[in-house]
Amino acid sequence: MPPADRTALEPVRGTLDRELEHRLAVLRALEAELTAGETELERLLDELSVFEHDYNRVLGTRYQRLAELVSKVGELREARERAGSGDGHAADGEPVEEVIDLAEEPGRPKPPESARRLFRKLARRIHPDLALDEAERARRTKLMMAANQAYQDGDIERLQELLEDEELGPDGVTGDGPMPDLVRVIRRIGRATKRLDAIRSELRTLRESSMGILLVESAQAGSRGFDLLADMAVELDRLIARTEEELAELGS
Repeated sequence: MPPADRTALEPVRGTLDRELEHRLAVLRALEAELTAGETELERLLDELSVFEHDYNRVLGTRYQRLAELVSKVGELREARERAGSGDGHAADGEPVEEVIDLAEEPGRPKPPESARRLFRKLARRIHPDLALDEAERARRTKLMMAANQAYQDGDIERLQELLEDEELGPDGVTGDGPMPDLVRVIRRIGRATKRLDAIRSELRTLRESSMGILLVESAQAGSRGFDLLADMAVELDRLIARTEEELAELGS
């Protein structure tokens, strides 16, 4: 390239370099936020796992016992109603008979050929063995798991979405220099933003779930010196006792 042409390109290179530095700063901030989000998600999942284990240990058998009792009470009440009507029919006029569904659950259908082609194309791009570092290997491993699930489900739209995400990712940019570097960084920003949005959505879903709400209530009760699960167990025991009394009266 003639010296004059190289001189003319200097302002453009300077602009690209400044833009690249700005985008790198944005990416670093996003990645820091992403790391914090991943840590928070892992912490919450661990807390929920421990709490759910305690919940099932303390309350699981009680809820099961109560459900069995309620079912027996319902059966005895129905039997008394049938005996009172004397016609072997329920109140809605339908014969009181046990309905047995003999239909077998169909096996998982074979994924269509289009899903197979998409999966193979995607697997060639995202296989963990192609990763250059451990972070990238972890990302690719998660993607492979998602791709496998989509393939097993025959979810062509999901496979196409995963493939397009990869094709538009930073690995799809070739060449060296400020412009390709800038495009790669912009795509990395897009990928980090998408993952951060997914983490925020998952955190929100977990916190708003019944177990997530109960976890918060348990922590609040604990700060006031109360054991929420123990209190719930006491109430369940009372309800079980009342239901057992009702069952005994119906059976007498």
